[in-house]
Amino acid sequence: MSLKKSVLNQIFNLKIDTKGLENLPKNKGCLLLGNHVSYIDWYVLSCFLPKNTYFILDEKIYDKWYLKFLLKSVNIIDINNKQEISKTLENQNYVVLFPEKHITKNGHLGEFKKDFEYILNMSKTDISIIPFYIRGLWESSFSKANKKYIKLNKNKQISIYFGENITKIDANATSVKKAIKNLSIVEW
Repeated sequence: MSLKKSVLNQIFNLKIDTKGLENLPKNKGCLLLGNHVSYIDWYVLSCFLPKNTYFILDEKIYDKWYLKFLLKSVNIIDINNKQEISKTLENQNYVVLFPEKHITKNGHLGEFKKDFEYILNMSKTDISIIPFYIRGLWESSFSKANKKYIKLNKNKQISIYFGENITKIDANATSVKKAIKNLSIVEW
């Protein structure tokens, strides 16, 4: 068991189940798009993704002078630097982006922003687009759920479902949101 998984398991008593890891490509860039339910989504995902994975962060946090150096050192890219994100994908790295650009307050999918569409249009190579769905972290103490729900939540099981590739041509805010919603139905 990796150190990251051990931290989740031993310290926070969280168990993680994954499905669809075989859908992740081996030899090309991959843009992973999914729901954003907690402050630790990135950490949970990083337990199962390769070291060459980058996470996209909103400029409101990324631009804080006291965080910038640290964020650059742990594979985090500012959402406004779409050229760098595109080149990162072209260099066969994984990039995780939460299209809602914020953590859900009610557990439901919100409006998907089109940032990832611009990134895909800029890239010159074939890139895999993999939708994912995280279940079990909303209503945890790491989420923005109401404290009443957090107290009621006894769930210690987290599931991550990686869906099948969406072609670059077919990937838009509507189709990706629908794919993630379908993963949520299968996961529940």
